[in-house]
Amino acid sequence: PNKASLSGLVLSNFQAHQRRGYEDESKVHGRRSRGMRSSNMRENDVAARVSLIRDEIASHLLTDAMSAATVSEGGDKCDDMMQDAKIEVAAAIAGCVDAAFGTIAVHTNTASWSESVEQVFDLASSLACRDGDGFLAGHLVLRATQFSVAPVEIVRAQSCVLLGLCVRQILLGAEQTKSTELGKNDLASFLVGSSESMEWREECIDVVKESLVPRLTDKSQAVRNAAIKACANFFNDSDEEKEANYSDISDALIYSLTHDPSFANRSAAVQSVPVSEAMLPHILERVRDVKLKVRVDALDVLRANVDVHDLTEDQRVELLEAALTPRCTSTYEATAKMLCCGWMKSVKFDPIALLGLLSPTVNDTICEKALACVIDAASNDETKSISVKATLKELSDPEVRAYKEEVYKPLEIVRGDNDAPVDADTVFFLRVMCDKTLKDTSLSDSRKADTIGKLMPDVPVLCEILQKHLGLLVGSIRSRCEGQDEEMDDESAEFEDSESFICLQLLHLFKVSDLKEEGSRRHFISIMQQMLSSLETPDELIEESVRAITVAHDTEAQFLQTVSEILSDVTESSSDSEDDAVTASQQLRSVSILSVVLENTSRKMSSNSVMLNFSSYVLSAVTNKHPVVREAGVSCLGKFALLSNQETVVTDFKPLLLKIAGNDNEKVEVRAQALLALSDLTLLFEDMLSPYPPGPDEEVECESFLSLVERMLASPKLAMVVIAAEITIKLLFSGKINDGSMLAQLLMIFFDKDFADISMMNEESDEVKEVGSPVRLQQLLSLFFPAYSMKNKHNRDTLIGSIKPLLSLVDAKLSKKVRGRKVTSWPISKMIDYICSTVDMGEEQDACKNVDSESETNKEENSVKETSDSEQADTNGSITVGLLVSEFMILNSSSLTTSYLRTLCKIIASLYIDENSGAPFQLTVLKNQLEELAMLITDESALRTLEPQTEKLVSIQAEAESDVEDELIEGMESTNLQDEEEPVANDDDEDTRTDENDVDENQPDLSSPQTRTSGKDISSPGKTGRVSRRHLATVN
Repeated sequence: PNKASLSGLVLSNFQAHQRRGYEDESKVHGRRSRGMRSSNMRENDVAARVSLIRDEIASHLLTDAMSAATVSEGGDKCDDMMQDAKIEVAAAIAGCVDAAFGTIAVHTNTASWSESVEQVFDLASSLACRDGDGFLAGHLVLRATQFSVAPVEIVRAQSCVLLGLCVRQILLGAEQTKSTELGKNDLASFLVGSSESMEWREECIDVVKESLVPRLTDKSQAVRNAAIKACANFFNDSDEEKEANYSDISDALIYSLTHDPSFANRSAAVQSVPVSEAMLPHILERVRDVKLKVRVDALDVLRANVDVHDLTEDQRVELLEAALTPRCTSTYEATAKMLCCGWMKSVKFDPIALLGLLSPTVNDTICEKALACVIDAASNDETKSISVKATLKELSDPEVRAYKEEVYKPLEIVRGDNDAPVDADTVFFLRVMCDKTLKDTSLSDSRKADTIGKLMPDVPVLCEILQKHLGLLVGSIRSRCEGQDEEMDDESAEFEDSESFICLQLLHLFKVSDLKEEGSRRHFISIMQQMLSSLETPDELIEESVRAITVAHDTEAQFLQTVSEILSDVTESSSDSEDDAVTASQQLRSVSILSVVLENTSRKMSSNSVMLNFSSYVLSAVTNKHPVVREAGVSCLGKFALLSNQETVVTDFKPLLLKIAGNDNEKVEVRAQALLALSDLTLLFEDMLSPYPPGPDEEVECESFLSLVERMLASPKLAMVVIAAEITIKLLFSGKINDGSMLAQLLMIFFDKDFADISMMNEESDEVKEVGSPVRLQQLLSLFFPAYSMKNKHNRDTLIGSIKPLLSLVDAKLSKKVRGRKVTSWPISKMIDYICSTVDMGEEQDACKNVDSESETNKEENSVKETSDSEQADTNGSITVGLLVSEFMILNSSSLTTSYLRTLCKIIASLYIDENSGAPFQLTVLKNQLEELAMLITDESALRTLEPQTEKLVSIQAEAESDVEDELIEGMESTNLQDEEEPVANDDDEDTRTDENDVDENQPDLSSPQTRTSGKDISSPGKTGRVSRRHLATVN
């Protein structure tokens, strides 16, 4: 280019800048790949080149002005010259940009032009948009917006890149203008004008916004990605004023962050949105994204830009629950870095201070996971999970030392003031640290004992602390009850929850403490006996107290003897009282203790005399008039029966549990516990499903457990239906029963819209994991049907056999009126499709197992066997469905509703059936059933729906008969040829020949069925096959 002109000067500098970039790349070749130069180096090069261009332009303008003597002639001519110069420079910049876009459009190989185009865009945006009066910036932005609507995808994407660079330079120039007086003493100010005005910057940004927002919803993924990254330049800092000014950009980015189908675009949006209080929920939501990269990028953004104190407690807990999971190693590593290098650093590496931000009294599970991660990161054990080995690499050496010192510093839960209570965070940390020490495989037993000994106080001291906090808890409850104010305010509830939590952690510490010393052990058992025998002890402490006592005994017999003494103390404490409430509380406490005891006792103690005496406590609770006590008693009875022998269970416990479960006047909760106990016993003992014979005072036998479950499945009470369904799932999957009608009942529940709506309403409930939850049942059913089908072929046959009872159940539902109106729809077609797809899934899984288990030596044998089995198969899924549905329609054609009839006809019509679909006699039966249906059905629409399938079956049968006749003719011709080729017999063999009449008499009639079958055998081998045998069977 000619440097004598302004345009030539600009073009020469653009070329020199590109050559400089290539030279720098060649210098670092071998150390860094192309395009990996640091952003600081590139920005410095661009700034230096812009300064050089401005100096050369200023020098050129002054030289021209002096030579033309325009300065002395007046300002008008000078202004005209400056305006012409601006136009020339703007045209030169636009020419460079046009050339770059031309290269982009022509060359499809991105690597060939990416570096060159990047340098052109960087230099053009910095030269035109950083400073000046907006003339050059306006021209460049306008040219970029024109390319943003180009039909070529890559051109639109690169135009977004250029627009983003323009925005970045405009905003950087605005920040510099506020703090400096840049441009006033610049020689090129004649050309670029003053930079003090902000109006042109706002106008350019408005133009850029109007161009970028539509590109965020472009049909091209690459264009959307470039637009998202360009929008990030609007929010280079956490200025909330900017976020408010660019709310349209923020809203568009939120949409891309949430709804863009491309995970790369969602990842780019996570890194582009402004990190503010209003945007945090959207970023946190991406931590649960289905794609790994989006989750990791969201965690990195949170770690780099969000302090732990800026999050609410709920947000911290939800974030850890979603991300601190071992299911995904990369997500776990990113969360561990955020937790150990970000959050721990923010609290000065104090793990107890971190617990204070997570509230372990409420969120104990996730707090334990977080503490385990923090402790593992501080450990030097190389056998730890790979997720935490490199967690602390981002910290400096002094920070790592401070981290480990704070984690492993000695704890003092017993302070100088003996009356000072222990805080929940400290006790929780101590308990987790002890558990981690016991589970550490790198430590020897002696090292573990030594470490725990340093952490733990003596047993008497722990007992004293426990008694102190138990007294505070009981005192708070007692004062509330004595004040006749059973409603707790928030402060009282928080205090009681904290004290109860501390007691539970202390009880857990006893299980890892040294109870081998006889004095400490006796003192501890004495404290536990006092706690359990007192009715004032809260129920939530019972289970952990009993488990702690278990550790303090060497044998189960000693443990049971201690429990017997505790139960005696419980009953004697209120033996003289006639208050029913006290008696109920006493019995409830007894069965609560026994329930935990039975869970921690082996079956070998079933004949122990102390264990047998426990039955009196259980039976007294079962017969109590308070439903809560009866519920606990029945639950305990089920556990007690599990430890008994089969004869005792069948003779003594089975009739009692059946009576309770079948009593319609009993509370639902009590009946549910009886049903659950019976199901557990059924899995263990064989005779539980058989009917129990009537007693001497009973006229009829008791209802069997299976019939009771079937009745509960049809119960109007939702809780009983859910319990019965879960029991049915257990019995079916374990193979105790194989009942298609019960499977049909489960399918009805699974596809019941009303039941699904109830599950959706209770989805956020805390009781989702509890037995009897509709949400839990829906989850179980979604796993049960595929697993049941994959288990064995018999289960798949049962699934197919459930279609007919399923049709009857749907018919009953459709005929039933709800609020005076009949139900008009039921997804029977989807239900049958689901059964067939589930069966197919099971067959595919079974086939994969068979292929994997085959050896190379018997592959050929198995292949022949499979072919034979497939030839002998009677039917496939389509034929079976057609037969079952048509048979049901024939039996119930007079009672079916019109809509249900038409739906069933559509199901039959949609089946794919050909000559290979099943055995010929099955095809014939289906054809006959459809013809019979045609005579029974009066609805013309249903008849038109069935007509094509019927005609197809008739055609298949006619074609089969034609093939059979051709094969018979071929067989006869082959027989005649063999007779003609047979040699003439000798005279010596005359006696052995039969005359022609004998042959005619003994030769079978070819028209008989036997001859048609034998004709198959004499046909040529090339004409035999599976289809021919099926056709012959059809004729038979």
